[in-house]
Amino acid sequence: MSPIRVRRLSAAGLAVALSLAVAPPGVPSPWLPAGSRSAASGDAGAVSAARLTTKKKLRAVRPTITGKVVAGSKLTVKTGEWGPGKVTLRIQWLRNGKAISKGTKKTYTLVNADVGKKISVKVTGVKKGYPKKSLKSKAIKVQPKPVTPPLSTRLTPTPTPLPTVTPTHSPTVTPTHLPTVTFPDSGLRDCVHTALGKPDGAAVTSQEAAGITDLNCRHRGIASLAGLENLTGVIGLDLWGNQISSLAGVTFPTELRYLDLDDNQIRSLDGVTFPTGLQTLGLGWNQIGSLSGVTFPTGLHYLSFTINQIGSLTGVTFPTELRELLLAGNQISSLTDVAFPAGLTHLTLGGNQIGSLTGVTFPTELRELYLEGNQIGSLAETIFPARLTLLEIQFQRVQAGVAAVGTAFENPLRDGLGNTVTEVSACESSVPVVIAGDRRSWTYTAAHTGEAITWERSITVNGEPYWFSGTLSQTAN
Repeated sequence: MSPIRVRRLSAAGLAVALSLAVAPPGVPSPWLPAGSRSAASGDAGAVSAARLTTKKKLRAVRPTITGKVVAGSKLTVKTGEWGPGKVTLRIQWLRNGKAISKGTKKTYTLVNADVGKKISVKVTGVKKGYPKKSLKSKAIKVQPKPVTPPLSTRLTPTPTPLPTVTPTHSPTVTPTHLPTVTFPDSGLRDCVHTALGKPDGAAVTSQEAAGITDLNCRHRGIASLAGLENLTGVIGLDLWGNQISSLAGVTFPTELRYLDLDDNQIRSLDGVTFPTGLQTLGLGWNQIGSLSGVTFPTGLHYLSFTINQIGSLTGVTFPTELRELLLAGNQISSLTDVAFPAGLTHLTLGGNQIGSLTGVTFPTELRELYLEGNQIGSLAETIFPARLTLLEIQFQRVQAGVAAVGTAFENPLRDGLGNTVTEVSACESSVPVVIAGDRRSWTYTAAHTGEAITWERSITVNGEPYWFSGTLSQTAN
């Protein structure tokens, strides 16, 4: 028998899976193709152990980092949803891949030692009875903090020569006052005061407002962005975790390069005009239902709509320079006719309702593709990019057609070669189903509705093994 490729097993589990060419009588093995002979009774415990370590796996998504990537700014890790049930998470921030001392909290403030280095974060999930699982975020390079002239120099006008006067007359001097600007929303106003080191209620001049380059307004209770147009010099704007429900009529600073609007209450992007030079845009954890008609800046490199209510990507025009696109946790059901940017390298689509990859064209430059937690039961005719180095396609949730009690139902699960996935078993012993010996069909002995079949097959993409797994729900009557 040829060896079976497996992934993410302990050394002991791997040895068991590769060394056993048999399974205990009457017990289907997820590691062996149909027709394998039965094991001697002495091997039954070892096979059961192998099945236990591979069946129970923590469900997770790759962590992401939000925040301005400059010295002195605070970064926050978004761990995403882990399961099943409650999972204890351990966080470790990394500098060039090495653990940062005391960097074990959800937030990390960048220091001068981080400048020029790549910062990432590792999240490890721990749950009793499950193998420990660790995932790392994408590494990001830290930039030095922009140098802003002292406030006093920005407020000192250029001296103007006094007019020539005769000794017998004194010139009349008319005092000049710098115009002031207002921010009606108290949360935004307080944020600006904090950035300028001003007390509450102090006037803000237009020159002071224009001098702010980096504004962190997280968790300020901001509901309105009126007055934002006065911050003409802002390059980085962090509005994560506020109460913004609409961007209608908002005028963003033209110099803006980084904009984080994650974790607000935004429902629509209709009529919104983003700055043409914007490179990073975070709109995750909102309530956006459609991207139809939205115009994105052409130079955008990073775009996140993680956990919204987007149902379709049909007709959406993504920026040509886009490199990272995050769409996990939406309601997307089809990728047919979606035009992804040719240079896209990172695409997350986990936790949607995608049922098929047939006919989908992925970008040739794609390196990382996340499709976990969808409804994909077949990979037949799927073409993955040749440069792909990471694929997540576990935990699928397939709804099969109605089966007739007492009549064999053909196994619909297929791998990338179009072969039937024969590593199947009943989800629970209580499910009234009998799986055929060749694993290509099953028959219900009584009526049933709900989860019925579970599967897990190791597939090979570009020379690397990945798990294709999930559960199949079905009604039998």
